[in-house]
Amino acid sequence: MKLVQVPEVFTVPKRLEENGTTILYRWQPVAHVIDEDLFIRVLIQLVKGIGKGNRTIQTSYNAQFLGKASKHLEIMNDKFELGLSKNDCIEMSWIESILYIGGYPENTPPEVLLERKTNIKDSFKAKSDFVKKPIPESGLEGLWKLFLEEDVPYSIWNPFGGMMGRISESEIPYPRRKVIMFMIQYLTSWLGDDMESGRKHFEWIRKEYEYMADYASKYPRQAYVNNRDLDLGIMRTTPVPATLAVPRIKRNSLQIILGNPRVTGSAKKVLVKEIELITLRSQAHLLHQLGHPYGCHVFSIYSMSRVY
Repeated sequence: MKLVQVPEVFTVPKRLEENGTTILYRWQPVAHVIDEDLFIRVLIQLVKGIGKGNRTIQTSYNAQFLGKASKHLEIMNDKFELGLSKNDCIEMSWIESILYIGGYPENTPPEVLLERKTNIKDSFKAKSDFVKKPIPESGLEGLWKLFLEEDVPYSIWNPFGGMMGRISESEIPYPRRKVIMFMIQYLTSWLGDDMESGRKHFEWIRKEYEYMADYASKYPRQAYVNNRDLDLGIMRTTPVPATLAVPRIKRNSLQIILGNPRVTGSAKKVLVKEIELITLRSQAHLLHQLGHPYGCHVFSIYSMSRVY
């Protein structure tokens, strides 16, 4: 059994009137390199402003630190001044910190994480971006203008760095690693589930996405595949046969292991051979399913090549 640091969390809100734009600009080049034990994301939303009917932008710095509050405050005061105090910092268990970062209400039992259903009733549309360079304050101010045009806009900015910052973008299949500062998720939600009620919200988020093109990754512009976005295309609905899916998963796993510099000599040769054989077997299954005359022949080659 290995003991780990007790997590400590905090959420500090900053409105535009509290120098919110400048603080967010300073967060960008710092968040992914500030400390490997510190994760600070930003939640951006509209809130009530001063005066009747007024609205303003609020950026909330939502964080998790693996360690004591005293160490956390030392890091923050040295690298990213947010006006954080010890009273803002809450120490809790790891599972409690997961609930906290997930936005669950205080004292929610951890068993809720076992539920396979969502409590979200509203319709929503989401898009995503990856950012490699800081967005200037002028760019942020343009984004705020767009936010004020929508009913319920929301955005989540998640920093990269940490372990991901040690892996080059070409080392493993998931390319968005060392060169990425943070990821943005854009969201808008509304009541109703018909296309007509959602039309204006679709148009708004696409307008926001188009505006952010100057500040996001380019050539190609990247997106996070797990944020479902039909604007980028439709995933195949025909299930991949297990005879193809299982070897593919195993091959990808072996390729990740092969990328480890500590894998050398005979172990590396065995891995390379196994990856080649898995690829050959997948091709054989595909040919066989398509009724290709060479399908059985490839199977035979595969069977003989198993002896090594």
